[in-house]
Amino acid sequence: MIIIQLDGGLGNQMFEYALYFSFEKKRLNVKLDTSIFKENPGHNGYELEKVFKINGAYCSSLEKKIIKPVTKFLHILFKYPYKERYQQQWLYQPKVSDVRFGFLKGYWQSEKYFRNIENELRRKFSFPQVTDANNIEALKQILKTNSVSLHIRRADYLLAGRSCTLIIIIKQLN
Repeated sequence: MIIIQLDGGLGNQMFEYALYFSFEKKRLNVKLDTSIFKENPGHNGYELEKVFKINGAYCSSLEKKIIKPVTKFLHILFKYPYKERYQQQWLYQPKVSDVRFGFLKGYWQSEKYFRNIENELRRKFSFPQVTDANNIEALKQILKTNSVSLHIRRADYLLAGRSCTLIIIIKQLN
């Protein structure tokens, strides 16, 4: 069994799920660990089900209690993949794709993990039809104007005592 820990905001969860789905497509026994959201619900918690109606097989606490320490032991003895090193978290780690047992913790932010299932993932990461009256009205306004969206990541930086820098680039759209 392979357990992939989900963590972070929606974008990180999408990368983690993509790795999960790549293992699932290989017909491996793979499960998701969402327990971190019960312990620390930062950001908006577990969002894949809410936003995309995506779910998967979820590990039990017993499965995690068994698999995680065994994986740590294998990592210490044989350098078996366990988690991304902070300094290398955006680098592709080819050995991860060969894992058949273990606990994987990281963001897995490389398309190389799921390049062969890209189209299926795009379908899974499609937003549902807008049905709420307020959202339909907002969508109409967006479509008939020259619209811009701005997201500022701030809350988790303030909680961690870090500063936040905002850079705005404005480009006129024709």
